[in-house]
Amino acid sequence: MLVLGSVIGTLAAGKGVVGGALNGVINIFVLLPKLVTMIVLATFLGSSSRNLILLIAAFSWVGTARSVRAKVIHLNAQPFIENCVIQGYSHGHIILHHTIPNLYDVLLSRFLLGVNSCIMMESTLSFLGFGDLYYPTWGTMINFAYKRGAFLRQAYEYLLSPGVCIMLLSLSFYLISLYFEHRQATIQDI
Repeated sequence: MLVLGSVIGTLAAGKGVVGGALNGVINIFVLLPKLVTMIVLATFLGSSSRNLILLIAAFSWVGTARSVRAKVIHLNAQPFIENCVIQGYSHGHIILHHTIPNLYDVLLSRFLLGVNSCIMMESTLSFLGFGDLYYPTWGTMINFAYKRGAFLRQAYEYLLSPGVCIMLLSLSFYLISLYFEHRQATIQDI
C-alpha cells in the first residue's frame, strides 16, 4: 500500500504522458465509492483472507499517492531541486537522493492513517460477512454475536468488547500519527 502509493504518486507528479495517465487513474479511484465497490468485488471473488487483503490493498494506495504527488510537486519547485537540475544531475539521482528523503514525514503519517483505514475496512467487511470465517477477527465476532441474537438476549458485552477493541486500536494509531505530525511541526519551527 505504502510502496505502491509512493511510486505512483512520484510518477504522477511528472509532466509527461505517464504522469497525466497515472493522475487520471488516481482520480478514477478517488471517485469510486470504496465500500460499495469492495462489497461487489468481494461478492464475486469470494470470502477468503487473501481476497480481503487484495481488496483492501487495491483501494488503500490512493490517499498515499495523492499526498506523495502533492509533496513531490512542492519539492520540485524548491530551489535546491532547481540547483540540482542546473548542476546536471540526472532525474533518477534527484529522485533517489533529494526527493525521496524529503518524503518521510508524508509517508509516516500516511502509513499510520492507512493502517487505521485498513483496520476499519477489514472490520466493516468482516461484519458484513465478507471476511474469512476460519480466521476470527473483531468484525467477524460482532457479526456472529449479531446473527445469534445478542440484541434480543441483551448480551451487549459480545457486541461491545470487539467494538471497543476496534475503536481503541484505531484511536491509538490516530494518536500516534498526531504525535508524529506535532513533532514534525516543532522540528520545522526550530
